[in-house]
Amino acid sequence: TLAALEQLGGIDPTPRTADVFIPLFDATQIPAYLHLASLIRSFGWNCELYPEAKKLGQQLKYADTRGFPVAVIAGSEELAAGSCQVKDLRHRISTDIAWRDDPSQLQTALAKLLQLADSQLLANAKAT
Repeated sequence: TLAALEQLGGIDPTPRTADVFIPLFDATQIPAYLHLASLIRSFGWNCELYPEAKKLGQQLKYADTRGFPVAVIAGSEELAAGSCQVKDLRHRISTDIAWRDDPSQLQTALAKLLQLADSQLLANAKAT
């Protein structure tokens, strides 16, 4: 796959095209993951759902190489409960969010982390 070629150094890494990364744990839950991705997109952010179920470590390594600032992590149980973990991938800090009854909680958590990531990018650009 393209990701494998990038990891082996066969081609240059592709820059991230989304703000939020969603790892895929259970391929039978794809409709629930797509619903979560749609919700995040409705907030105004692009997101990428990993295309296959793999170990979380492999998926987060992919997210790191692509430069995603935030991941929204949910296994089957979390999806069924309408909850997830919002993880700041740069600082390795995460927060549990119940989004089904109040999606604004997810929106607020993402806004804080993405605003922080944007301000860090701006500060780094000014420093160079």
